Amino acid sequence: KITIEDLFAGDNVKAKFGTGNDLQIYHDGSNSLIVNDTNSLVIQNKSDDKQVIIQSDNGGGGLGDYFRADGATGETTLYHYGTAKLATKSTGIDVTGDVTASQSITIGTGGTYSAGSIYSDASWGMILRSKTASGGGQGAEFMFASSTGSERMRIDSSGNVGIGVVPEAWYSG
Repeated sequence: KITIEDLFAGDNVKAKFGTGNDLQIYHDGSNSLIVNDTNSLVIQNKSDDKQVIIQSDNGGGGLGDYFRADGATGETTLYHYGTAKLATKSTGIDVTGDVTASQSITIGTGGTYSAGSIYSDASWGMILRSKTASGGGQGAEFMFASSTGSERMRIDSSGNVGIGVVPEAWYSG
């Protein structure tokens, strides 16, 4: 067992680990590097209910979180200059701020089934498209509800619009 209080090494002096020097830690004069040449690089925190945090400059001379894996909640959070923007939750994800997508956004339960999509088309503008419950073609209904879940408006697969009525009361002509 060797005990070292402080270890000083010049630029480009590498601390090498493994039979084939597979892991190297060093400073190249400009950047600090951790280089792994074999398999995965795994960062573990075995302390109960604690976190793995990656921090960097916050744009104002201080430090801010950029990534946080929370061992107490199972959540993972991505930050922009220390402000939480995307967090995984047991129920899905939470996004703070705008979402910009270069392709369509699919809404559904996963797998091959999707309830619909939202996308922008140069000819039509913003399109909200539904699919049938079986996952093929278009033709399902759109329903708009209040925050309490009460139906306020529905557009059926035939294009009928019902506002403030139950679907059975719609006139079909």
